[in-house]
Amino acid sequence: MEQHLEHVMDSVQHTGQALVGDGWGSNTNRPLLNFIAVTTKGAKFMHSVDTSQGMLFVVVCLMCALHA
Repeated sequence: MEQHLEHVMDSVQHTGQALVGDGWGSNTNRPLLNFIAVTTKGAKFMHSVDTSQGMLFVVVCLMCALHA
């Protein structure tokens, strides 16, 4: 699995990536947002955020995910 993820992320240097979000609710009805990096070779889960704490918190978490 790790080798596949390395292959996926190595393609970023050549073709770039897109950061996509997927929103859903937890089993306790908390709103959650997943950040996923997508390349031409596949996708990698980056980060998940509990968005019930407000939009500023989500923006800070997004910035952290981009720099991870």
